This record gives sequence, structure tokens and C-alpha cells, in this order.
Amino acid sequence: MKRNSSLKKVLPVLLITIIAMCMNTNLEIKVQAASISNPMPINQIFPDTNLAEVMKWSLRKNSVTDVVSQQELDQVESINAMRKNIKSIQGLQHLSNLQTIYLSDNQIQDISYLTNLNKLEEIYLSGNQIKDIGHLANLNKLEKIFLQGNQLTDINLPAGLSNLKTLVLSNNQIKDICNLEKSKKLENVYLQGNQLTDISIAGLSNLNILDLSNNQIKGINQLANLNKLNELYLEGNQLTDISVLAGLSNLKTLDLNNNQIKDIRTLSTLVNLENLLMNNNQLININHLSSLLKLKLLSFNGNRVTDISSVAKLTNLTELDCSENQVDNINSLAKLTNLTGLTLEGNKVKDLSPLAQLTNLTGLNFRQNQINDISILEKLPNLDSLAFDKNKVSDVSILAKLPKLTYLIFNDNQVTNIDSLAKLPHLVGVDFSGNKVSNIKALTNLTKLRFLNANGNCIQDIQALRGLTQLEELKLARNRIMDISPLIWLNNIDELDLSNQAFINRPIDFQVNVTIPNIVKDITGTLIAPNSSSDKVTYNPPNLTWNLPTYKKEVCYTFNQSVMLGQATSQFSGQVIQPFNKLDVVKSNKAITAYGRVKPGKTSTVWTQPCRTKDTKQVGMVSAYTGKNLRILREAQTTSGIYYQFSVGGKTIGWVEAQALGIFYQSSMEKKATGARYTVRGKEGQHFYKLPVIDAAIDGGTLAKWKGKRLIIQREVTIGKEKWLLLQGVGWVKATNLTTVLYNKPMTGYAKVKLAKGKVVWSNPYNITGYKVVASLSRYTGKNLRILREAQTSNGLYYQVRVGKKTIGWVEAKNVAVFYKPIMEKKYKGTRFVKVRKKNQAYYSMPVADAAISRGKLQKFGRKRVTIDRKATIQGQQWYRIKGAGWTKAVNLSTRR
Repeated sequence: MKRNSSLKKVLPVLLITIIAMCMNTNLEIKVQAASISNPMPINQIFPDTNLAEVMKWSLRKNSVTDVVSQQELDQVESINAMRKNIKSIQGLQHLSNLQTIYLSDNQIQDISYLTNLNKLEEIYLSGNQIKDIGHLANLNKLEKIFLQGNQLTDINLPAGLSNLKTLVLSNNQIKDICNLEKSKKLENVYLQGNQLTDISIAGLSNLNILDLSNNQIKGINQLANLNKLNELYLEGNQLTDISVLAGLSNLKTLDLNNNQIKDIRTLSTLVNLENLLMNNNQLININHLSSLLKLKLLSFNGNRVTDISSVAKLTNLTELDCSENQVDNINSLAKLTNLTGLTLEGNKVKDLSPLAQLTNLTGLNFRQNQINDISILEKLPNLDSLAFDKNKVSDVSILAKLPKLTYLIFNDNQVTNIDSLAKLPHLVGVDFSGNKVSNIKALTNLTKLRFLNANGNCIQDIQALRGLTQLEELKLARNRIMDISPLIWLNNIDELDLSNQAFINRPIDFQVNVTIPNIVKDITGTLIAPNSSSDKVTYNPPNLTWNLPTYKKEVCYTFNQSVMLGQATSQFSGQVIQPFNKLDVVKSNKAITAYGRVKPGKTSTVWTQPCRTKDTKQVGMVSAYTGKNLRILREAQTTSGIYYQFSVGGKTIGWVEAQALGIFYQSSMEKKATGARYTVRGKEGQHFYKLPVIDAAIDGGTLAKWKGKRLIIQREVTIGKEKWLLLQGVGWVKATNLTTVLYNKPMTGYAKVKLAKGKVVWSNPYNITGYKVVASLSRYTGKNLRILREAQTSNGLYYQVRVGKKTIGWVEAKNVAVFYKPIMEKKYKGTRFVKVRKKNQAYYSMPVADAAISRGKLQKFGRKRVTIDRKATIQGQQWYRIKGAGWTKAVNLSTRR
């Protein structure tokens, strides 16, 4: 009986609820505020199961089947039911004292149950499926409405919402806002992400914040009288003209990103602006910003600005973003000492030195510029975030002096050494992908690391990562890693990439049957079986064996294993390449006549045949023949280079690579010659040879039998600095063994007069045909005499000299002091910069200050780095040769820019 009685009590209430639900199918019918006369179960008052669960907690009940009274419902003033998958809010009409509801991110379509909840002050219904808000007409205490991300197409704000101050309608489908002007008390309006083309809000004179971002607005004249606006967001529209903003003198924040603005002269009047964003417009000139002295944040990335000198006066700036422009000079930033964040990405900056005084910087981004020197960063000790990827940096040692760094990005540079990272214990994230790093031991103690991207380097050993247990993101693709067992304890990984490794073994000699060990190990240290091979292979762990009937350049095998580390999965994949030393093909093998000597320091092997050709064997080392004259018998051109067969003392030794020998004689060096000579007195015991080389194997005897005879010259050659003559019927003889003139040869050098009194200048060396006095030598005292030729006659040594550009004649060598010869030069490798105060100094073809050999002024090189390839000390003064240019005094150059 009690059960039937209870059922009779419940049925009327259920009937009323069902009727109400049916009435709700027609949204034009108003649902009246309701109260329950008798206590009821929560899930009967609130039919939506998810809403019932929320109300259970709000009403402090244990179950949704617990019974509640109207008195209990009246105690509910606020509910929080965000992201609960609620579809219906039926039942809320009984909560007559509700002031705040949080129902964002559900699936609600019908809000008619709120119609008479006239104590509501704040409604949060974002992220639902609401199309109409007419049911809010009677809620005259409403101050805040949040409805972003619904399906509204227009704004039919009821006139009764007289206290509304904040309205958020972002990301709907609204095209018209003409009804918005009814709500005169509105202070904050958010309409971004709709379909607005026109903004009829001129009457909303109390607006403080207005967000119209991401619409289709072309004109903003309606904003002219909104003098109380403090924040205005116009990002992502189609604006070209912003002159109407001139009168909005109270603006502190203005967002004009992603429009089509070219002219910003209007902004010069907005002197109260603190935050200004103008990214992705069509700006070329930002000079009109110089009057905005209160600016703290300025961003104009993605424009075509080249000159940023106008920001020099904006000393209150704390954040500046001028990325993706065409800036190459940042001198104007030097005094912006309040900057904490600076972004220069995607410009043409080469020099960071103007940043030296910006010691408050904590974040610096100069990605995609032309920087190769980052030493200035030493002066920015407060940096905690730094990005300089896609530059030309090779040396990052200075990073060791930035101990506060937590995030560091320098991918796609030219870095090989990251030892400096060991001094950065606070690093949380680092990206040095796309460099040439092989050693990562510096990471060993960076135990706070959570993000590491080292893709595309030369890393093989990853033992340093073993203890980095805080890592969440680990990218090691495109390296040379063959053993990933050090990663086994990294259990916090949620993003992982170990793909596309490539390891190249050292080359070995080719064999028909070649065996190499497998070196690829998985996370447990177990060998991973090969996945595939370039040729037929037999795998008998740990070895792989190939049978190769014909020569191959290399063999390889691939591997691919799925690896799970922490919560992440990656393919550990790649290949191991085993290259072979090549068998060379002999392209030519011909007899030649030449002599050479072993170059200093060469230890090349001597072979029975040219190296890496069929059946060749080692017979010794060429260094055993250092200092000897090697007669070259044959020259062979193979696929890998040139080889010489040589003999010593008439005995054939073997073949050696051509680069091991310095050739000092070959028949092509000979020249036809005419004339006659006699053996020099006292030289009769000197020898003559079949070739112009001192080699006992080709010795023809002494000159004694030719004493006093006229010898006819047929050919000549200079070996090293020594001239040889081929005498008819005799052989080759050193020119120094013959006279009239032992030699007369070109010479490069400089000298000064040493003995002038009574000394003269001759037209030819003394006692040589055509000689005569042309000047007194004292006339040239103190001048630089350029030596053109050197003649050794029976009377002594003579120099032909020039002063300036005029050749004056011959002087006796003993009367001058030679202070420069090319032999005094030395090879040198280095770089220098022209000192600013020395730009008008000259450079010369030789290390002598002679106007006749000047090649120009040093100002030609500006501030560029120049390469030094030779040096010489002339009269106690150091000279450097600028590669491809000429010589200048070392004092004109500096190691620093």
C-alpha cells in the first residue's frame, strides 16, 4: 500500500515534467519558474544524468536518487558544471537564487530554463550549441555574459539587460551587431572571430575594452567617439585606414595585427599607448612611433621595415619584436636598457654588439640572421631564453658565461663543440639539431633537461643521457647512434625520435668473403638482427658475412625496431655501411724522363705496382730515400691519382704516389740554347751527366778532357736555382762550371746603397759587352733599389736595379745591402681586420713601401675580415700578405674588428 501511495504522489510531478519537456520543443513558449511542492529525487528534477551528478555535489548528497526539497534548492547560488557533457539544463528553473552559473564546454542548445532566474549576475555558457539568447530578457541583474564558441548569428539583446557590463560573443557566426547599442552600460565587449563587416557601436560610450579581431571589417569610423576605450583589438581584419583612432587618447593597448595598414602617422597622437601590436601589415616606415614614450610592448613583425632608428627614444620598452623585416642595423637598440624581451628573427643582422648594455634582457631571439660571432652575449648574464638557429655560428663557448639559461635553441648552424653547455645547470630545453656535434658529454649533469633535440648531427655515443631522467622529449634522428641501451632509465619520455641513423665503418680491403661484426644494440643492450642487406648476407650472431664474386664499393645492412620509452614509441632505424678500399684502374702507363726528391715528412708506401691495383704488394717506405735524387722511369694515371716508378743509383725500387715526390727535373723543362762556353779554370774536375742531375748512374766523367776547348751549347735548363747547359758531344754540365758569364738571371729583391763613395752604376755588368758608366751610385743613397736581375761574372756578382719605375742599370752586389728576397717570406694562416685609422695606408705587390708596386689603399676592405696567407720580417718590421691582394705592414691590421 505504501508503494502505491508513493507512486501516486510522484506521478503528477512526472506528468508536469513531461509536459514541460514537450513544450520546450517550441522555443517560442516561455517556461515559467517552477518550484517543487514536495521533495523529489535529484535525477527527477534534473533529467540530464551529467547535470544530476553535478547537482548531487552542489546539494551535498551522496546519490542522484537522494530526495531534495525546494528549500534546499533555494540555497544554491552558484554551480560549476564546465566540461561535463551536459545536453539539457532542465531543472535549473527551480534554482531561484542562482547568481552565477558555469556551464561552458557542454552540448547545451536550449537555455529557456534560465528565463525567470532573475537573480543571475554572471552566465558562462561558452563552447555550447546555443543559437538564441532571447530567453535572457528578464535577467536585469546580469552583468556578465560569456557565450563565445556557440552558434549565434545575430545579437538580439533584450532591452531588459540594463546592467550588462561584459559581453563575450567571440567565435560565433554573427554578421550584425546593430542591436548592441541598447546596452548603454557595456564596458567590455568581445566579438572576435565572427563575420562582421560593419560595427554599429557608436553609442556605447562607456566601452573600456573592445575586441573585434578576426572579422571582415574594412572601416572603423564608428569608433571615433569611444573616448573611454582603454584596450582595442582589431587583429585579422581588412583595415587600411586607421586615421579615426587619432582621438582615442586614452588607449593603452592597441592590436592591429594582420591587416593591410601602410600609414601609421595617426598613432603619433596616442601618447598613452603602452602596448602596440602591428604584426603582418605593409609597414615600411615606423618613424611616427618616436613620440610614444610610454610604450612598454611594441611588436611589428612580418612587415618590410628596414630602419628602426625611431625606437631609440622608447626607453620604457620592455618587450620588442621586430622579426621578419629587413633590418640590418640595430644600433638604435643600444639605450633600451629596460628591455627584458627582444625578438630579431628573420632579418639581416650581422653584428650584435649594440646589445652590450641591455643587461636586463631575459629573452633574446635572433634566429635566421647572418650572425657568426656571439661573443657579445657574455655581457647579458640574465638571459634565460636564447634562440639563434639558422645563422652562421660555429663557436658557442661563450654560452658557459650565461648560467641562468633555461631554454636554448641554436639548430642549423656550424657548431661542432658544445662543451660550454656543461656550465648551464638550469637548462630545461635545448635544440642544437642540424649542426656537426659528435661529443655530447657536456649534457651529462644537466639533470633538469626535459626537452632535447639533437637531430641531424654526428653523435655516436649517448652514454651522457643515461642520467637525464627528467627528459620528456628526446629527438636523436639522423645521427650515427648504434647503441641505445643508455636510454633504458628514461621513463618520463612522451615524445621520441630515433630514426634514420647512419654509421660508416672504416674502409677495409676488398675480399670475396668479407665478415664484419653487428654493432646495433637495442634498449636492453641486445643485438638487433639486420632488417635487410645490400647483397646476399649470412647472419651468424654477432657476425655478418657476404660472398662477393665481384668488386663492390661497399656493403651495408639496415635495421628497424620499434622502441617504447616511457609513454613514447619510435622506430630505431638506420643503416651500417662497410666501405672497401677501391681497386684502381690504370688509365695510362708511360715512360718519362724526370727526377724528384721525397717531400719533407712524407711516409708513403712503395709498391710493386701502383697502389690499389691488381696484385700490388708493399716493398717499403719512401721515407727511406729522403734526400736522394730519384730517377722517375714511368708515370701511371689510375682512377685515384698519379703514381711514379723510380730508381736510385740505377736500381729500380718501385711505385709511389706522385704527391710524395717533389719533381725538380723533367725533360719538358729544357729549352733550346745557342752560344759557346769554356770550362772555368779550376772546374776541370767537375762532372758531366747524361741528364742535368747529379746521379752516379748517369755520370759521363770529368771536364778535364775539354779544358781550353770551345764548347757549343745546344740546350739549357734550370734545376732549382741552378742552370745546366747541354754541350754538343759532351753532356749536361752545370752553368757555373762554364764561362764567359756564369749566369744572368731574373731576381726578385730589394736593397739599399751600402758603399757609395767612388762607386758607379753600369749599363751592363762590368767588362760585359756594351758596358759603360751611366750614373754615380751615391745619387741613390737611402732609396729602395728594386733588384731585377743577378749576374755572376768572372769579376763578381752584379745586380740590375730599378728606382721607382725606372731601370737605372747594374751595380756591384758588394756595394749594396739586400734587405728583401722572396725566400724571407713564410707561409701563414690567419685573419685580420684593417684598423679604422689605417684605412688610407697602402698595400703592395711585395713587402716593401715602394710606390711603383702599390696596389691601392686599405680602405678597399672596409670592416671585412681579410685572410692572411704569408708573412715576412723586413728590416725589423713585420709585413702580412692579404690573400688575393698584396702586402701591408702588420701595424695596419688588427685581430679584432
